[in-house]
Order: sequence, then C-alpha cells, then structure tokens
Amino acid sequence: MRNHSSETEALLRRLQALVSAGEASLPSPADIVHYDFNPANILVVGPTVSGVVDWEGVRAGDRAFDLATLLFYVWEAPPTRTLILGRLDQLRPRPVIGAYVAHVILRQVEWSLRFHTPEISGRYLRRAHAVLKELEAD
Repeated sequence: MRNHSSETEALLRRLQALVSAGEASLPSPADIVHYDFNPANILVVGPTVSGVVDWEGVRAGDRAFDLATLLFYVWEAPPTRTLILGRLDQLRPRPVIGAYVAHVILRQVEWSLRFHTPEISGRYLRRAHAVLKELEAD
C-alpha cells in the first residue's frame, strides 16, 4: 500500500496511527475469534442466523474483533452499523475498536489491490475512508 498510490500510502499512515493509539489498551486473547466474520460467512434463514462457515482462520483473540470485522462489511447498512457499533462501544473503548477496524481495513484493501478490479478496490477504499471518518470523529 505504501507504494501503490499516494491515497493508499496516506491510508496506511492513518491505520498505523489507529493501531498505535489502541495498542496499550488491547485486551488479552480470551475468546475464540472467527477472524473473517463477514456477511458472506453467516448463514441466514429468514430472520434467523442458522450457522457460521469458513472457520479456517479461527484463533484465540477478542470477540470484539469479529464485531469490528462485521462492522466494516455492513457499513452501508445504517441500522446494522448502528447496532454493531453500539455493541462494540459497550465492549471496548474506541481506541481498541479503531485498532481492530484498522486491521480489517488493511487486510481487505491490500487484498483488493492485489486481486480485485480497480472498481472493487475503489469501493473498499471509499468504505475505509467512511469508517475512519466516523471512528476518528469520536
């Protein structure tokens, strides 16, 4: 990302700053974390979650990390975004949430730049900026 464009270089600096700000407050890993908890991995029948798939990245961590991952992927759905952000705010202070979201953004944007079309990469970059704008405002 550092060498891809001036936009991604600036984004990387923002992400690194968020991680630095939250690093001292990160909790010890006490939960089982899916590590790729996004809508594509959540099976739904009607209004009910019937299962979660793709557990190959499972590890010890903080359950709030999975919610921060989901937050990024549902960002364009305001009611869901509000619900998840509210729960995250109950679980962890904003610097920790920022560090988790920074991790998700870095993984997704870097992956998209390497493997997706410029249109898809652009969509994730726009979403990253929107999420960061909200988190950095608080």
